[in-house]
Amino acid sequence: MDTLELDPENVTAHYNLGLIHDLLGNGEQAAEHRRLHAVYRDDDNARDRVVNLHRRHHPAADHAAEAVVIYDLHRSTE
Repeated sequence: MDTLELDPENVTAHYNLGLIHDLLGNGEQAAEHRRLHAVYRDDDNARDRVVNLHRRHHPAADHAAEAVVIYDLHRSTE
């Protein structure tokens, strides 16, 4: 069964089909699969941007999320 019939947004299939069509000299089909790959692939930086934004707005959560956390015994209420 064709992978894209089951999952038309399959990033790996579009990437590989782009490579295959390039090797076969099918420029238009290769370009279309490269375009679809770019549309459906995950944004590699989205998670990091959201985490950094949240940490900036919530200093206590940022402190607690550090690899080694040392809490003050008498923390101010600022």
